[in-house]
Formats: sequence, structure tokens, C-alpha cells
Amino acid sequence: MNHKNQLENHLTHIARQREPYLASAGHFFLHEYIPQELSQWGSVEIHTIVVGGKPCKRMF
Repeated sequence: MNHKNQLENHLTHIARQREPYLASAGHFFLHEYIPQELSQWGSVEIHTIVVGGKPCKRMF
């Protein structure tokens, strides 16, 4: 599979309609999809940090 096809494949997985009622589901899906894809090249660690009083997750 060439780079263009790989990019199109990823975009079809992550691109979502701007739907306020389903936005949280799409966000959850991305938090599952990204580490799964990155783990092909090694271990993925998720760290939670607090920014402006809100918890944020960083992937390493």
C-alpha cells in the first residue's frame, strides 16, 4: 500500500461529521484508534496531565 492510500485509509477512520450529539463518541474512538495504530512501531504510553484545570492525555 502506498503512502497516499495509507493516508486516505487513516482519514476515513478519523474524519467525522460535525455532529454535536455524536462528537464524544468520535473523540472516544480516536483515543482508541491512535494508540492502536502507533503501537505498530512500539509501545504507546498515555500520560494524563492537567492544563488549565482540565485533564488532558498525552501519548508517547
